[in-house]
Amino acid sequence: MVAENITLLNETNTTLNVTNTTILNATSSHTNTFTDFIQSMNNVYFILDDLIILLLFILFIYLMLKAIALAKKLLIVAVVSAFFPIFLYFIDPNYLVSLNNIIEFSLLGCILYLLYVLIRPFWSIKKKIFKKKK
Repeated sequence: MVAENITLLNETNTTLNVTNTTILNATSSHTNTFTDFIQSMNNVYFILDDLIILLLFILFIYLMLKAIALAKKLLIVAVVSAFFPIFLYFIDPNYLVSLNNIIEFSLLGCILYLLYVLIRPFWSIKKKIFKKKK
């Protein structure tokens, strides 16, 4: 009877060990799956971060090209405006051409051009909204 109990106990212990091993394997594989999922999510976040940085870089390049184009046009306006006092001198020789006048007309031309650039979109929208019907 004692021998049968010992045998039964050994079989139960072996079954428990197999069950524990199965549970541990299942838990560790579940943990690995969860860890893999978290790692894949981190990879997605890294990809999104890289994509956002790339889009910001493209936007930066686009805005810089627009700013450079505006600066070129502004420089042309400043130079043409600076020649206006000289043009006035050829029309009226009594007009005093000085560096102060040249700088003032140059700044005035730049300010008027910037106002034009800022008001132009609103003006075109106004024209589209209040377009006369034929």
